[in-house]
Amino acid sequence: AQTTGDLTRALILFPSRTSGHDYTYLNDACEKIKSDYSDRLTFEALGEVPESLSAMATPVELPPMDPNLNPYVSAAKSIRDLNRWDIAMIPADTNADTVDTGCIAFLEASALGLAAICSDSTALRTAVRTDDAALMAENTADSWYQAIKRLAEDAAFRHTLAQQAFSDLCDHHLLHSRARLFAQTCQTVSDPFVIPRNPRDFVKNHLSGTGVEI
Repeated sequence: AQTTGDLTRALILFPSRTSGHDYTYLNDACEKIKSDYSDRLTFEALGEVPESLSAMATPVELPPMDPNLNPYVSAAKSIRDLNRWDIAMIPADTNADTVDTGCIAFLEASALGLAAICSDSTALRTAVRTDDAALMAENTADSWYQAIKRLAEDAAFRHTLAQQAFSDLCDHHLLHSRARLFAQTCQTVSDPFVIPRNPRDFVKNHLSGTGVEI
């Protein structure tokens, strides 16, 4: 559990455009947490910081892009090198663009080894996969407050979430796991004793539950 003097750093992962989205619940939760923890909990942000949270979350300053790398790869490398956080916060509403970027943000947080809090949506639950890989919060101030408080106070629980998320990432989302799954599917489909009438439906059924879409 967190004790006086411990510092917890939270990284809020916003989409590249936040205009038109209401983050009042998150602002209220962060204000309440800050009143409880003062300087023992800090907020930093990647993406476009909403005006309502500009005084609460400090934007992460990345170094100049490496001209020899793809822009995304360069940014990802910089974030990995800067990694100083304990918690990832991934707010999203039902709007498709914030949900999609939220799913990607969760995988990025998993790769960084961070315990994550995600807005509770069907799409994000699909990305999270298991209940012990992230905390899901309803988009209310109290739900986010309770989730942040729990992770701030329980380092062991943070570690458990981060471990499970990283394990799921390696098992289901890395290239080698996708390639292995594809190879297994091809072997099954090409088996001379298995002649499906509709190969597309056969492969789709074979991949059901794996997260792979065709």
